Amino acid sequence: MHFYQLISQEEITKGLSESYAKKMYYCDINLSKELQMARKCAISGKGPMAGNNVSHAKNRTKRRFLPNLRTIRITLEDGTTRKIKISASELRTMKKNS
Repeated sequence: MHFYQLISQEEITKGLSESYAKKMYYCDINLSKELQMARKCAISGKGPMAGNNVSHAKNRTKRRFLPNLRTIRITLEDGTTRKIKISASELRTMKKNS
């Protein structure tokens, strides 16, 4: 089952900007075990970024910036529930536009 099949296009586009609604509707997300285990947002695709820790002496060591992910439950059309990981900013945007 794909995430964009869970809700109708009218429900998605209600109150959303056109570009964001298209992003939500055409987001082809496979709700498989690999996606659930990854540190990646199921909607926006945000994942870990690489960067540097910089000390006061300007010594640089590599580090990772992890996304702020939240696990939420969604109800599929057949009545079953699934857990997906969504970044906090996407969750906030979805709550604001609902």
